[in-house]
Formats: sequence, C-alpha cells, structure tokens
Amino acid sequence: MYYDEIKKRQVIKKTEEYQVEKINEFIWSLPALVNYAGDNSKQYTVINDNITPITFTINTFNYIKLGLKSEYKDFFELTMQGQVELGEEKGTMFIISPNEEKLRGFCGWINRLTT
Repeated sequence: MYYDEIKKRQVIKKTEEYQVEKINEFIWSLPALVNYAGDNSKQYTVINDNITPITFTINTFNYIKLGLKSEYKDFFELTMQGQVELGEEKGTMFIISPNEEKLRGFCGWINRLTT
C-alpha cells in the first residue's frame, strides 16, 4: 500500500517477488519480543535482471506512534532507497503485509479518513 499522487489516495500494489523474499527474511530475523516503537530497520540490496541493484529498507510498522488501538504486528514499512523500477521513486514508502485482507481493509479505512 502506498500513496498515489495521481489518484490522491492510498492504493494497493502487488508486492514484487524480491520484496516477498526479503520481507520473509526480515520477519524471521525479528526477536521474540519486538519494540514496535523502536527502529528495527534492515537494509537490503537485490540485483534486478542481473544488472540493476535495488536498495530498500524494511522496518516494523510503528502503529503505537500513530495511536492505533489495534495491533498491526503483521504490517511492515518498505522504503525504496536507491535505483528503483516501475515508476517507484526513491524514498517511496510502502506498507506491506502478508495479511492481504487486513491490508486492504486498512487501506480503505485510511482513504475514508483522508478524503
């Protein structure tokens, strides 16, 4: 999920295969007790088409800072850092989750609040 400047709202985008691989790696690397208000970020670089390096950071989603009452421990922030593809800009932040249904509901809720 990310904010689309043209549509002026949050939208859902299919996660790239390399992102799925690294989010799974990130989830497995987390300690048993996670401080969701802290910085748990890890940077990753993958090679796209054996040519272009893509650098991004994955972090836990700080739902505590946002004052959300429900837990969003299955949400993560993915921020593009370097060379990007498919129109993504450096610094674009995505909220990603293995729980697609919950993410779609969250996206709809955010759009209702902001429009």
